[in-house]
Amino acid sequence: MRELTGVIVLCTAVMIPVVIIVAAVLLGNPGRKGRIRLMTAQCPGLVVSIKSHGMDTPWRIRVHYEVDGIAYEVVESLALKSSVIKAGPIPIGQRKTPVMGRVREGDTVIVIYNPDKPSKAHIQHNDGWINN
Repeated sequence: MRELTGVIVLCTAVMIPVVIIVAAVLLGNPGRKGRIRLMTAQCPGLVVSIKSHGMDTPWRIRVHYEVDGIAYEVVESLALKSSVIKAGPIPIGQRKTPVMGRVREGDTVIVIYNPDKPSKAHIQHNDGWINN
């Protein structure tokens, strides 16, 4: 009987944290895709800066946009894509370029935002797996 009680206590001690973690994941943060799904409005935005703070940090793109006369700002890591650099048939490195194409300060980009909360925004086409 004592062994059975120990097993029950052990199972309970393991299962309670597992249930809490699963509930937090399923009910908590909707994730990036869930947030972007709520962003159904769009407007033009002005790229005010594209900066890197060193080799091991992501490039950051800062865009100003306006909704109903109120100014907002969105700052994101610049999503990059990788392509192979070759010397003839031999790969010698890789080049990382922005997924959204060549963008410079002063360019206009499309900002998508949540019409209920215009401060919640995303730069359209800045989607990818590689961030530098």
